[in-house]
Amino acid sequence: MIRIVLLVSFWPLLFSLGANCKDEIKVNKQNLYRVVVDSLQIVRVEPKKGEVELVIHGILPNPSYEIDHVEIVKKGGEVKVIPWARHDPSKIVIQVTVPFKEKCRIKGLSHREYQIKVQGANRTVVKKLSLPKQ
Repeated sequence: MIRIVLLVSFWPLLFSLGANCKDEIKVNKQNLYRVVVDSLQIVRVEPKKGEVELVIHGILPNPSYEIDHVEIVKKGGEVKVIPWARHDPSKIVIQVTVPFKEKCRIKGLSHREYQIKVQGANRTVVKKLSLPKQ
């Protein structure tokens, strides 16, 4: 009887530890997680407006995660793009990975060479971009 009580009382702790210890997820800020990034596509370039549209492909750890927002940090000729996911611990889901495709737009670029870096939990995907003068 004591064993059953101990198991039942520690059962939620086991699940929460398992969810936080995954290698492919890094907890960084305010319960947001970096996601696994597979690839980056530059879909549209509008040099007159100084805008670029990107599509980021990656994998979420399970269906209880969803993309919260994409952080964009511009510094000189480097643009860092960081997709963030939020986890809903109240969802009970099957443990399968979920592919995602997220569009984002980078605004306020000038006419120069850029290095776009999409930083995921597993690696950084880099693409070069040149905005010609029109």
